[in-house]
This record gives sequence, C-alpha cells and structure tokens, in this order.
Amino acid sequence: MTRRNRTQNGLFSGSGYVNTGNSRLTVPRTYASSVVLNGDTLFVAGGSDGGIYRDTTEFITPGKETLPGPNLPKDLYGHCITPINDTHLALLGGGSGVSDNDASKQ
Repeated sequence: MTRRNRTQNGLFSGSGYVNTGNSRLTVPRTYASSVVLNGDTLFVAGGSDGGIYRDTTEFITPGKETLPGPNLPKDLYGHCITPINDTHLALLGGGSGVSDNDASKQ
C-alpha cells in the first residue's frame, strides 16, 4: 500500500520514506500517490492542495532533479499507484474535483 503524505524534504512511497534531499515538488500536494521506478526515480501523481485538485505528475531523479511527467486524464486525489511490471503502473481508486458530468462539458 502506498502512503500519501506531503513533507518538506521527503515523501512516503510504497517502499517506505524516500528522502528527496534538497529536491522540492513543483506544486504542493496532499493525497498524492507515489512509487519508485527503476529502483531510483520517484514518480508522484495527482493530489490536492486546499481544494485545488491536480492532474499533473512529477519525477524526482537520483540527482534530486524534479521533472514534469505526463498529465493524468483528469485530476485525481486519494488514489493508489502500484507497478504491474517494468513498463506499466496501475492507478486505482481516488476521487476527482471534477464530476464526470462536469468533465464532459469541458
């Protein structure tokens, strides 16, 4: 299970606390989900910040660089993410700040 939390210099991931050193997320995130890829890169997806729901993702590299990742199909928070194999992740559950009805009007 992946714990979702926001801290100053680290994140919780499925493999435990990951010290991100001096690296910072580009936007504040609570209820985001994260997973370690290839044993050394942290992938952070979705989340919220005071009613702002995120559809963005970020990578934190072994060199502590924060890089933008692909956008999610819609904003998502409170979800879980887990690797299926070396090339695929499963993103499960969670909620969105936009209802399906509202999203179809955009």
